[in-house]
Amino acid sequence: MRVRQNILVVGCVLAALGARAQADRGAAAPAQPPTARYRITPNRTETAVTVDGVLDEPVWQTAQRVTGFAMNFPVDEQPLAGQSEVMLAYDDQYLYVASINRKATDKPYVVASLRRDFQRYDQDFFAVYLCPFNDQANGFYFAVSPYGVQAEGLVANTDDISLTWDNRWFAEAVQGEGQWTAELAIPFKTLRYDATSGHWGINFGRADRQSQNEVGSWVPVPRNQNIDNLLFHGELVWPEPLPTPGRNLALIPYLGANLGNDYTDTEPWQNELNYGFDAKVAVTPGLNLDLTVNPDFSNVEADVQQINLSRFDLFFPERRQFFIENSDLFSSFGFQNIRPFFSRRVGLGVPIVAGMRLSGKIGSKWRVGLMNVQTEGLAEDGLLAQNYGVAAVQKQILGSSYIGGIFVNRQAYDANAGGFLDSNYNRVAGLDVRLQTKNGQWDGKATFQRSFSPGAGDRPIAGGATLSFTKPKGGFNVFTEYVGTDFKAETGFTPRLTQFDPTREERVVVGYWRTNGEVFYNFLPEERAVARHGPGTFWQVVTDSLGNVTDHNMNGWYEFNFRNSSYFGLWAVKTYTRLLFPFEAGVQRSADGGTETQTFFAPGGYHYQEGGFDYGSDNRKLLRWEVGASAGTFYSARTYGGRFEFRYRAQPWGSFEGSISYTSIDYPEALGETEEFVLLGARADLSFTRSLFLSTFWQYNSQSGFWGTNTRFQWRFAPMSDVFLVVIDDYDERLSIQQRAIALKVVYWLSL
Repeated sequence: MRVRQNILVVGCVLAALGARAQADRGAAAPAQPPTARYRITPNRTETAVTVDGVLDEPVWQTAQRVTGFAMNFPVDEQPLAGQSEVMLAYDDQYLYVASINRKATDKPYVVASLRRDFQRYDQDFFAVYLCPFNDQANGFYFAVSPYGVQAEGLVANTDDISLTWDNRWFAEAVQGEGQWTAELAIPFKTLRYDATSGHWGINFGRADRQSQNEVGSWVPVPRNQNIDNLLFHGELVWPEPLPTPGRNLALIPYLGANLGNDYTDTEPWQNELNYGFDAKVAVTPGLNLDLTVNPDFSNVEADVQQINLSRFDLFFPERRQFFIENSDLFSSFGFQNIRPFFSRRVGLGVPIVAGMRLSGKIGSKWRVGLMNVQTEGLAEDGLLAQNYGVAAVQKQILGSSYIGGIFVNRQAYDANAGGFLDSNYNRVAGLDVRLQTKNGQWDGKATFQRSFSPGAGDRPIAGGATLSFTKPKGGFNVFTEYVGTDFKAETGFTPRLTQFDPTREERVVVGYWRTNGEVFYNFLPEERAVARHGPGTFWQVVTDSLGNVTDHNMNGWYEFNFRNSSYFGLWAVKTYTRLLFPFEAGVQRSADGGTETQTFFAPGGYHYQEGGFDYGSDNRKLLRWEVGASAGTFYSARTYGGRFEFRYRAQPWGSFEGSISYTSIDYPEALGETEEFVLLGARADLSFTRSLFLSTFWQYNSQSGFWGTNTRFQWRFAPMSDVFLVVIDDYDERLSIQQRAIALKVVYWLSL
């Protein structure tokens, strides 16, 4: 019965969105301005532009200039106080962009550091958004700061930017009286595009933080959307057929030396020499082949520690470069809690031998992705080699909407047993449909997945649907998902609900339904210190596969967002949890420094509530801080806690951060004493130049007893080519060193 109900919900969501999207095809959305007004044609130049930030080339004197940037924040539909003028040019190798960015005040620029890939929400910048396939869903982002620092990313799902994507392009900026100018040179080889198309989607973004913290864009974007949103763009009109990118092959070899010592035993220092390579091959202008052989991820920054007082796994983002480009094609299937593929599962604790990934566009409507990765087995740990295969396809429909399918396969490999093991595999097949209107106000998605494993039961399915509506003054979203008892996505991410089976004396996985919704409203004052404020509420219900409620909660909040980028919010949440098994909520330390867990909460139903506040100061100031506090109950215990974070910018060369999070749980006398959870973090990020960096990251997690430091030196000696020196230390709770690893790695980007 519940399955039929969910199918009906999914059908209603897709029917409603399909009707709305079809209607939008016949009439332009109100928020989308006429394209003819936002059209730019680049000049061809026979002389290469010298990228120095000085706009003295002849081509800039005759190029078409566009201006009239409109605000997106703190209000929309008003001109930016500090306007920009933008010009385009091109030759056979590059698309050139020039901008003149005027200041509204004489206050200093706001910049985070001289490090590449800065966060655009906390500093001044000029940005270019390119949508070469005009699909309003996927594109490229290139930005530069007043100090000439570069940031680039891939745009997916209309407005999701991944800054972990790296590629070759060039930029410079020059600061002048009341303005700064920028020049960008973007190689056609770096882009993926349809060589037969004479029109690209394009927009320009600008952040002018000094006075009123204004953010805006050339093509206006309403304040309920990010300026990154590709639904809002103008036209880049090519005056002649596009230059052919020619041969596009990048070989990226590396050489690394690793030293390691485990201080808990008497073994000597271990050392090894690593070498391997990545390669990028443009099979077509829209389709890219990525290869990796013996990859090394020693230079990837460590995960940020988290306190986990829930019964479910934590989610950590992917940071490894091989998995980044077109990663949304694989990772966007499903929802947060029912992902058929999660790349962090690949190579988890074992070396990757080799991998290949073919991804990109075929024509203007189709995107495809094929991935295969082979990992090495570790016999001493009883781990078999594994082969991971993923195939994904998306077909664009009704504008930026799509329908897609995915197939994920994990299979063990044992050369001694004759190859692939027929008894050790896990496979998931999935289907997604996403529909959204042209102005982005309505957005909906539905997914269905089925897993295949040896001895699978009769409920190996999962699925869900969501529908959202948003405008500047408010919106809502509703969501429902189902995970069957026998559904297994071993290469995905699916936090599972378990219960204690007394006949087997162990926990067993059970299926669940999750349904939630959110409603919020914004008041939008004009010409005041507050940019917006308003209330919101969120509710959620989780039941097991038999319909028994295991969790439900409702929380409400009231938030103030100020024009100077500070914020203040009040919140309260009321929760019910029915524990199906004894819950080990805390961690106790033994006298010898080991750990023991103790069961604090017995099975049964618990009602508890909590409330608190959060405040963040002006993000543009050199010293910025955030504080929050909460108090309430946690199952049958009382709890309170707080957090404090700060960041100081020694602009533009240094950034220093610190954070502390504290939670106290006062258990009833029959269960135990007060337990305290502390999370500490500190970071120093030094930019000696735009090519020489030093960062140190220090963390402590009392729940796991983890103390650790990660220090990374980086020298970018050539475009996209680096020398890394990384030192990682792990300590126990007594600050006695347990492990140390030192890695030296040289990476060189060779364009062929």
